[in-house]
Amino acid sequence: MRGARSPSAPTVGIVDESTCRESLARNVRRLAQRRRLSIERVADTADLSYGTLWKLLAGKHNPTLRTLVKLANALGCDPEDLLARP
Repeated sequence: MRGARSPSAPTVGIVDESTCRESLARNVRRLAQRRRLSIERVADTADLSYGTLWKLLAGKHNPTLRTLVKLANALGCDPEDLLARP
């Protein structure tokens, strides 16, 4: 069967959407605080509306790749840093 995983296949590295959303919110807030930027300033610098960023931080919206890149640029980090787990 195509795409099926064998029962003994490792699950290391498998994450769900909820975990990614939580990591994104935590990392955006942490990086903004480290750089002494308000969430409003991050949104403005990333060319996002405050409402869009608020929805991302509340876990109510999934970011596009473009949005992740914009946030990373605004926060001075790599996009993968935004999804990194603690």
